[in-house]
Amino acid sequence: MRLVIAALLFGMSLLLVPAQAASFSCEAAETPVEKSICSDETLSAMDSTLALAFAHAMAGLTEEAGIVARQGQSDWLNYIDTVCADENLRRGTVPEFERPICLRQLYLERLAILEQNRLVHGYRFYTVDRYAALANDNPEFKVARKVTSSLRIDGFDAFALAFNAAAAEITTAYSGKYKDFAGKAADDTKAQQDNAVLMRIVAHNDALLSVRLDTARYNHGAEYDTSFGMFHFWFDEARPLEASDLFEQQGWQETLAVLIAERIAPDILYAPAVDAADVAFAVDDPLQWSFTDAGMMVEFEPGQIEPAGSPAVVVPWSVLVDVMTFRGADISIWN
Repeated sequence: MRLVIAALLFGMSLLLVPAQAASFSCEAAETPVEKSICSDETLSAMDSTLALAFAHAMAGLTEEAGIVARQGQSDWLNYIDTVCADENLRRGTVPEFERPICLRQLYLERLAILEQNRLVHGYRFYTVDRYAALANDNPEFKVARKVTSSLRIDGFDAFALAFNAAAAEITTAYSGKYKDFAGKAADDTKAQQDNAVLMRIVAHNDALLSVRLDTARYNHGAEYDTSFGMFHFWFDEARPLEASDLFEQQGWQETLAVLIAERIAPDILYAPAVDAADVAFAVDDPLQWSFTDAGMMVEFEPGQIEPAGSPAVVVPWSVLVDVMTFRGADISIWN
């Protein structure tokens, strides 16, 4: 498919493209996807925006990283050709009306991934992306969509090497047949299920980088499950954060559990209050921790705490002082 390929390889020329124009010549459009983009003003604008986003994503990458980035984009182009093909659209729909809806969703998803290609704390991040569409005999869901996006650093110092190894290991651990962060079994090889595994940068300061891995799966016509895990990396020591880096005072687990429980308000009327014992399992698990200027946030998966739903609570730094290490102060200011 010719769709935006030339423009993607020569990104700077895209600055001359009008805001509402596709990134390729509509006079030469041949494929159903190309014709759909050219006939839909919203899609045409999205195609131009995506081409610019990819040009920025490619900017400054080494040759090796650039090859990986271009492969991901090429795979995505083939992916949308398959997912939004006439034979794979929903049963009983008119392709001319259904295809633009299909494409808009895929464009939005791709733009969100391309936004992760950026400079953070002096490190050039890019994504390693995998797209697949498996044939399915369900007339309503004729293909299973498989998307994996993992972060990498285009560099070779100690932190870059350690982060890249960890990111690859994390992504592999949540691919194929695995258990998600909530402990539910998943299998992204099934043709009856859509799967997404997406890694993104959440926050950073001078000491620490935080990334989040979200997993999602949709059993066609049935349940939709999501799960997440937070991963934190020290810049100076080139290693993941451990609970003992932040807390080591006697009894810190019990203190933190009480502080978390106090901030959880059950969202079910007349539900019993949540106590420290209900949240103890998450106290020493950085996978559920996030860090903000306001304090340490602890997020729970749906169903982990009943009947409180899936709350996210922030424990202010000021009330954690008594149980925090000196190193903990390094992460109390965030960008």
